[in-house]
Amino acid sequence: MIQTAGRPVEYFRQALGILLACYWVALFVATHIPLPKVSELPKNSDKGMHVLAFGGLAFLLLVWLSASRPLTPFRVSKALAIAALYAGIDESLQKLLDYRTFDLYDLAANWMGLMIGLATFLAIRLFFARFWGQRAEKPKPPNPSS
Repeated sequence: MIQTAGRPVEYFRQALGILLACYWVALFVATHIPLPKVSELPKNSDKGMHVLAFGGLAFLLLVWLSASRPLTPFRVSKALAIAALYAGIDESLQKLLDYRTFDLYDLAANWMGLMIGLATFLAIRLFFARFWGQRAEKPKPPNPSS
């Protein structure tokens, strides 16, 4: 775990874990309940919801992971692989339900959402690293030997 100021950071990390768990459970429930019949929506209009839902999952997963320990490319890859596997299992379970269907385009939208969540996380992290990095820099004293 990242060494920091103590208990408040630990509580924050735990709160992020609870938020991630609640989001993941809500995502599972939302993808397995009967859908309302809406005939006015165009075909494949649900793909945006898949992208948003799994983008949110990837983003929260990476925020929680970064609060728990330093991020490495291996840890990020492992987390996204687990989320991608979950997306496949989640979509596959839907074909067992009478009121849901398996759709490869939904699975592709899930995976696209994971990549967008990753990109969003990395962009925000880069922004804050640059913002806080510039503020944290102190002017260097002049070199007396020159």
